[in-house]
Amino acid sequence: MARGGDNLDIVLWLYKRTGEKYLMDLAGLLVRQTNQWHQWYKTGHGKQNAYPEHIVNNNQGLKTPPLFYLVTGKEEHKQGYGNAVDPDGWIWKKCGRVDGMWSGTEPLSNRSSTYGTELCAIVERILSDSIALRILGDPSIGDHIESTAYNCLAADLAPDIKGMRYYVLPNQPRCALHEGLGFINNRGGIAICPSPHSGYPCCRSNFHMGWPKFVHNMWMANSDGGLVAAAYGPNWVTADVGKSKTKVTIEQDTDYPFRETVTLTVKSSANVQFPLDLRVPRWCEKPAIKVNRQGVTGVKAGTFHRIDRTWKNGDKVTLAFPMEPRTSYWINESVAVKRGPLVYSLLIKEKEWISKKSFLDGKFHTYEIHPDEAWNYALIRQGGKFDIRTEVSDTMPTQPFRAPEAPVLLKLKAFITGEGGWGTFREKKTSGRAKEPPKSPVRMTGEAREIILVPYGSTEIRITQFPWTEK
Repeated sequence: MARGGDNLDIVLWLYKRTGEKYLMDLAGLLVRQTNQWHQWYKTGHGKQNAYPEHIVNNNQGLKTPPLFYLVTGKEEHKQGYGNAVDPDGWIWKKCGRVDGMWSGTEPLSNRSSTYGTELCAIVERILSDSIALRILGDPSIGDHIESTAYNCLAADLAPDIKGMRYYVLPNQPRCALHEGLGFINNRGGIAICPSPHSGYPCCRSNFHMGWPKFVHNMWMANSDGGLVAAAYGPNWVTADVGKSKTKVTIEQDTDYPFRETVTLTVKSSANVQFPLDLRVPRWCEKPAIKVNRQGVTGVKAGTFHRIDRTWKNGDKVTLAFPMEPRTSYWINESVAVKRGPLVYSLLIKEKEWISKKSFLDGKFHTYEIHPDEAWNYALIRQGGKFDIRTEVSDTMPTQPFRAPEAPVLLKLKAFITGEGGWGTFREKKTSGRAKEPPKSPVRMTGEAREIILVPYGSTEIRITQFPWTEK
């Protein structure tokens, strides 16, 4: 019942290709038998809901209201997805996170900086959002997809993809085998440590589908014979477009999400007219688009910008999405920093990774990771703003989601604080779950120093939500 939307998606996929009436009868039956997720997302209640509080069910269920809408045409089904992601809605207020996910370990939990979200929920969120975007055509859903993939999924996986974390925490100063986390399926603390066996086995069977689901849905078709750039990153797409069904390839050359520019190159054996819809991120204040170096007018954030023209081989579209650091406030008025689609976390020097158990003749390990320096910083705000400097590397590493090689650094002033009992890395009893940041603004007691933030997805241990002081 909770996951009937996946079945419905397959039935509708087949109906579109065969037109067999019995498939729509089956689709109607699935609508009646599946969780009424649109009611749950709106009120937290509803009839016929099996395990709706489960974090994976919630994210897997997100695709269901839009799919219902294709069958019923009802407005309540069309609005179901929006109710779920509404920042004023009950789910977001209860357990929304800076990385765009909901906290759940495994039931929906709260807005704590030290609660996790499950890897399966991350993978299923990417797929659910992609299906919702195809149906609803809402460009803001593309922002959700990128945030989930480039922050949560990247943070959950070890750089060599030989380890995963069952739970991802915004504030996690160490990965340690520790019983006292208070999470379901913690399994002796392994749920927050990189391992092929982290937590319950479901994520080991699901994590490898996350990136393919993301890449597979970066491009979509529009209803006018053209293409839609739904998400950005290095890729290419080949499709039949226009009334002539001409085969074209569009190559996307970019270092996004770390850098601001995306270049699309059209490759075609013949000139062909088709509309190209380009998603403009909602977070970008001054987006710009050029076609063959000629500026395009009317580009607005949070929209799909359509360019309908006759395309020829070698045409180039250049998109510029300036990325200014921005801040948001969370539990205990803690502050978090974003730039573009990326969340940023403290760069913490790590001790040598400790293998607690090895598998397959040492090819895979369960690791503990401990900090080799203080992490309990409070940021310094002056005149209501944080002075954040951005440094972008001239080169792009092979694996940008690795903290020591992060291609973008944010630098700002902070000081070490123990105020409010916020633990330090020297406390032996401190587990991977840090205490919550003390209520801000805190009292400044030490010397100001410069700290470095790197992309959240690059970190293995991290502090993402900081207390702050007003100078």
